[in-house]
Amino acid sequence: MRVRKYRAFYEGKMIYNAERLGNALYWDNRQNFNLFAFLGFKPAILMDRLDVKDKNYRYVYEGDILKDSDGRVLLVEWFNCGFTLKAISETNFIRAYNIMQWFEGDTSRPEIIGNKFENPGLLNGVPA
Repeated sequence: MRVRKYRAFYEGKMIYNAERLGNALYWDNRQNFNLFAFLGFKPAILMDRLDVKDKNYRYVYEGDILKDSDGRVLLVEWFNCGFTLKAISETNFIRAYNIMQWFEGDTSRPEIIGNKFENPGLLNGVPA
């Protein structure tokens, strides 16, 4: 069974190692777990971690913007009950559904170039 890992975008900052417990969001501050945000009162955007790593061996999360070995820019998105890669740059597809094949082998893995919250310009093809 997969262990769910999250990150959260909250008040302009990306927080890693977040855990959702009921309606509260907790994060590990390396000393102990502190109450981070009540999702109903102080909204935090929670993103699930995929069990794959990019070419630099960083974990890929929902909302990440990737560049593949062909120079295509792709957004990791939850769509129709699964993670997909949505084409941001011009490609011959709109959305890739079987994304695990993109992360096979060390040389062909996409690279994380940002995320849609901290680098929204990448969604329009503008470097952050």
